[in-house]
Amino acid sequence: ASAGVDLLKRASCDAIAFGSECGDADLLRKIARRLDEHADSIALCIAEARKLGLNYPAARQKAYTELFGDTDPDIEKDISVLSSSNDILAIEYIRAAGDMEVYPIKRIGADYLDDIQDDEKYQSATGIRQAVSTGEDIRGYVPELTAAALKKAESNISKLGENYFNFARAAVISMSEEELENTPSGGEGLASRLRRPAISADSIKEMIDFAKSKRYTYTRVARMIAQAVLEIKRYDADMDVMYARVLGFNGAGRKLLADLRDSDFPVITNINKEMEKLEGDALRQLELDIKASDFYNIMCIKSLYSNSDRVMRPIIKE
Repeated sequence: ASAGVDLLKRASCDAIAFGSECGDADLLRKIARRLDEHADSIALCIAEARKLGLNYPAARQKAYTELFGDTDPDIEKDISVLSSSNDILAIEYIRAAGDMEVYPIKRIGADYLDDIQDDEKYQSATGIRQAVSTGEDIRGYVPELTAAALKKAESNISKLGENYFNFARAAVISMSEEELENTPSGGEGLASRLRRPAISADSIKEMIDFAKSKRYTYTRVARMIAQAVLEIKRYDADMDVMYARVLGFNGAGRKLLADLRDSDFPVITNINKEMEKLEGDALRQLELDIKASDFYNIMCIKSLYSNSDRVMRPIIKE
């Protein structure tokens, strides 16, 4: 969240819109303000709750309730927000946004991790991905062009899960516990817990399910595995945003890019041409960016060259 907002600020944007389960800007701002103003007290309460074996989201909810539950009649509404995936992200956007205008857009339809719900018009991305992986018809849930593209890529997508699992277990097995713990999501002994299912599990989901616990959330384990595959270190997560990567633009975007070009913030449209201008943290970030795309193409059995970031150019739509 902080990196995304920082990138917008560097692009001179003065507003941000994002999805949210509650869609209530005032409620989200209130919670964000409390988390900032009482950061030290909340951190102490979270540390105590973590000693009891709670994962971070549960520990933060417990800390928030202890600090504000006796004086806030709407505490249950606040806790509901702190337990909802998009609301949690929305709060962090607001905390990072500072003086920027914020526009939460209320999420409708299926919940974040739901399977396909026949009575819902709008499905979760999780449900749609699962439907694609099992060959179900998704034309009623996504734009026509998206359905056609996914259908075309169906054979490659079907290989992705198995191939990613092989990448993941190879990475976890080959790294020492110290190296695993040094990933951004590492710590608290998660590395030791992850090594066992890397050997015994039969799928990436089983590997994550075996490792997750009351202390370690599914999301944290999944992120740690991805960080191990890409060899992302803890110091990588502490870097500032070092460049803007352009994926596509239209006429209005062209004007924005022209303004960005006049600043001293690197704007990348052609990696081969502009990579040699980068150094230090900026070069490290771009190398990780390229590596992630390369690994994805390998896992999908796609042409590594023709789909490489070194060859792809931004999509231009006038």
